[in-house]
Amino acid sequence: MHVAAADDGSWLVAAGAALVRLDAAGDERWERKLEGPVGAPATAGDRVVVTTGSAVHDLDLATGATRWRRDLRAGEPPTLDPRGVAYVATYDGRLVGLRPDGATHCQALVRGTGAPSAPVIGWEGTALLTVGRELVCVR
Repeated sequence: MHVAAADDGSWLVAAGAALVRLDAAGDERWERKLEGPVGAPATAGDRVVVTTGSAVHDLDLATGATRWRRDLRAGEPPTLDPRGVAYVATYDGRLVGLRPDGATHCQALVRGTGAPSAPVIGWEGTALLTVGRELVCVR
């Protein structure tokens, strides 16, 4: 189970293949069933971005409606940068940045032994992630 706080004071709870939004009082506002186990949500403004192992989903915070879906095998949670780009590390060793409309912003091959971790986005868009026991920096 994963929990994230949204900017409006509501909560997002990922459990199994479901993502649930609770208001500040704990009352359910919506529930979405997705195609696989939902990872930790990333949220900013009116957006919620989650991975399911086989896809990345961008959902509307107010309604839970799908804005876009991309077939990317990513298991770790996405990271949103201040511009709204969602970064995900894929099982095949890529770091992919997705714009708010779902289009590819950037992608880089990350080398190492093992699955990449969730990226951390730092100053001027620099991404740090681990691949196995190695720390990788992508600019």
